[in-house]
Amino acid sequence: MRSRLKKRLRPEPSDSGAALVWAAGSLVALLAFSALMVDLAWIYLNASRLQNAADAAALAGVVDLPGFLVQAQDDADAAAAANGYPGGGAELLPLADNSLQVTLRTTVPTFLLRVIGFDQFAIARTSTA
Repeated sequence: MRSRLKKRLRPEPSDSGAALVWAAGSLVALLAFSALMVDLAWIYLNASRLQNAADAAALAGVVDLPGFLVQAQDDADAAAAANGYPGGGAELLPLADNSLQVTLRTTVPTFLLRVIGFDQFAIARTSTA
């Protein structure tokens, strides 16, 4: 009788609320990874677009080599602008054998990573024609 009374007054600890804590923690981790994946996919998409623009700029500028570097710069900038990267930011490097290396740089804003302090990412792509 005494043991029954003791159990009623001091019940043994149970783990009945632990599932709620684990579920909340798992949800927070899942949302954080989802936010990371959304922003990484956005950065990857913009890097692919920047590579396409760099390829087009290199192909457009190489036809003016070796004698017309200013015209090559103008053509490369126009091709980059036609592919969504205006501003004349194409960096040209004439190489031997009438080839041209073009580098484009841009910054990509983030969506959900701003919460942890990443407002933008700088990306650069290089192409040679």
